[in-house]
Amino acid sequence: PFLPIAYVDSVEFKVFNRWGNIVFETSNPLINWKGDNKDSGELVSDGVYYYTITIYEKTLGGLLPRKQADYIHLFDNRKTSVE
Repeated sequence: PFLPIAYVDSVEFKVFNRWGNIVFETSNPLINWKGDNKDSGELVSDGVYYYTITIYEKTLGGLLPRKQADYIHLFDNRKTSVE
């Protein structure tokens, strides 16, 4: 996310693999996902990952939830050998 996040109270961010398993989740507005699996701590495989996020924005009327979902392509060039 872009800083500043002054109007964001919290988020519900989840990343899913192709089988629908959650590989990462956080409520921190900064997200800070480094491509690791929440259970093993190891980097996840290259591929397409689906995410959902609910952003709780601070408004004059209270917290306003905004939902979004999309996908990301994850590539880790460090695992590729060049000859």
